[in-house]
Amino acid sequence: SPFPLEGGNTVVGARHVFIGPAEVTKIMELFALSWDEALKVLTIEYGQPIVVLGERVEGKHPQPIHFHIDLDFSIVRDRHTNKEVALLSSPALLIQSLLKVDLMSAERVDFFAAKRKFLKQWSLQNIENRKRMTWQESEFLENFKNWSYKKLILQEAKLFSMEKTLIEAGYEVRRIPGYFNKSPNDESKHKMLNSISYANAIYSDGVAFVPGYGLSFLDPTAWKVVEGLGYKVIPFDSAPQTMSLNGGPRCVSETYRINFSCAQQQ
Repeated sequence: SPFPLEGGNTVVGARHVFIGPAEVTKIMELFALSWDEALKVLTIEYGQPIVVLGERVEGKHPQPIHFHIDLDFSIVRDRHTNKEVALLSSPALLIQSLLKVDLMSAERVDFFAAKRKFLKQWSLQNIENRKRMTWQESEFLENFKNWSYKKLILQEAKLFSMEKTLIEAGYEVRRIPGYFNKSPNDESKHKMLNSISYANAIYSDGVAFVPGYGLSFLDPTAWKVVEGLGYKVIPFDSAPQTMSLNGGPRCVSETYRINFSCAQQQ
């Protein structure tokens, strides 16, 4: 292929190919094409209709939410209905699972009160019996103390853009807990368990390799979402290490296309 597309920004489904806005922009710049022309050649390249997933901004083309869409999204066949559904990585569901509050409707003061209560509960448990808390739980809770209320809400709000696009394309959308806590110049970007992405998983027949972060208060909630689609969950135990490098199980399993002429020379 003449197009240097990134696997993490390309998710292939049965009916559509989902790509991040940056891939369209890259093709525009490399080949001096318009947005519509770039989408047309990508449609021909993949042989399937293209759905661009990003934040919808009035008067502009979709904007990237994160550098790769597979950190926020996966397309999965529901084995009960045999229909594809979209899974979105949701900060609101993560907060609901941990704090039992609705992130998008709770008052700021209620959010922080619930957060303090949750942290206190697990700190007391750690004091009473350190063996009951994994190192992953300890690491996560230390990071969670500093998670931004505003960033959580903004990230969930941006996902509504992706949800609207997916619904318009004919997909049922479901949420799975997640939060990608990184900006390009964020000093915390290589911390373990500072980002959570259960959406970044591998599905094969009836088996799903889903991140296992060692978090007893969160892993089971995410796995239940996947099990509800008819899959046997196999936890991907190196998830904390891969996410500290801004990736996950799907990222480390990617294969990338190579130019055919180069492959022949090798």
